[in-house]
Amino acid sequence: MVLPSYQRLGLMTLLTEKCNSIADAHGAPTYVNARPGAAKMFYSQGFEVASVRDAELGEFDEGLRGKGELENGETRFWAMRREVGVKAERRILKWEG
Repeated sequence: MVLPSYQRLGLMTLLTEKCNSIADAHGAPTYVNARPGAAKMFYSQGFEVASVRDAELGEFDEGLRGKGELENGETRFWAMRREVGVKAERRILKWEG
């Protein structure tokens, strides 16, 4: 995650591109777990949605318990995978799950 004060500056895109190039050099796919806002960026970098699950953030950070973006206080996480060599492109993320 990128601190809120550093979001929307392209840092996650740069980090993702670097990780993808390392994985490509080793012939390995890249995997991420993303929250909805970040899932859009990963999708534009060539990742595909493998699954979606909801979880209470309190499992990871007690300060966020019950403050997720879903009505029940949970947060949606997207498990995503990018195959070796897939190039970035402008795409619209839609989930039919």
